[in-house]
Amino acid sequence: MAKKLKSKFMIQLTANSQRYTQLLKKLQPTIEANSVAQLNRCRTEAIERFEELGGFPTTQVEDYKYTNIDKVFDCEYATKADNCENAPLPENYETLIDDSYKIQLRNGVFVHCEVTSELEELGIIVCSLKEAAQKHTALFEKFYNKKTRQSEHSIAALNTAFVEDGLFVYIPKNVQLAKPFQIINFLSANDDLLVNTRQLLIIDKHAQVQFVEGLHTLTTSNFLTNSVVELFAEDKPIA
Repeated sequence: MAKKLKSKFMIQLTANSQRYTQLLKKLQPTIEANSVAQLNRCRTEAIERFEELGGFPTTQVEDYKYTNIDKVFDCEYATKADNCENAPLPENYETLIDDSYKIQLRNGVFVHCEVTSELEELGIIVCSLKEAAQKHTALFEKFYNKKTRQSEHSIAALNTAFVEDGLFVYIPKNVQLAKPFQIINFLSANDDLLVNTRQLLIIDKHAQVQFVEGLHTLTTSNFLTNSVVELFAEDKPIA
C-alpha cells in the first residue's frame, strides 16, 4: 500500500498545474450548483486523476513532445462567460455543409437543433448533457465518462472536472440518415475564456450517421477550447 501511495502522490506538479487544481477545488461548489448530480459525481475523481497523471503533460510525453501544453494553459482565462449565456446567436453564418441537420452550441452547450420533430419521429435524441442525465438517465449513465475516466490524457480529466453541460446525441438501432449532423459551436465571452466542451455521441446497432463540426467566434476575446468527444458505436454500426 505504501508503494502505491508514493507513486500516486510523489509526482511534482508544475506551478501551473497546481494553480488549476486549486482553482478547480475552489470553483467546485459553484460548478456543481450549475450542473446535475450525474456530472458532479465524476468531478472529485477527475481532479484526483489530473493530479495522478502529473497535471499538464510535458514534452517528455510522446503524444505531446512537440507541444508545450503547460504553456498553452499558462494564461489568465475566465472559466465562465458572464453575461453571454443569453446573447442571441446570429441568423446568418457560414457552414461547412448546406444540406445538414444543424446543431447549435454556445460555448460548448446545446442551444438548438433544426427539424427536431423530424428527428424525434425516428427516435433520435439531441439535447444537452444535463437534460439527457435527467430525462434519459439509464442511457446517459451507461456511457457518460466511461471512456474518458480511463484516458491517460490529463487534460481529458481536466475537462471532466470543469464541464457543467454539453451535447448529447443518440441514434437508435437501424436508423440511417442521408444528411449529416453539423455541429456549430459559437464562442462568445467578454473576457478571455477557457471553454471545456463535452459531447456524448451514441450510435446504436446498424445505424448510419455522419458528424461535421465547426467553430465561430462572436467576440474578439481569446478562447482556449478543451474539447472531449465520447463516441460510442454499438456492434456493427455503418460508418
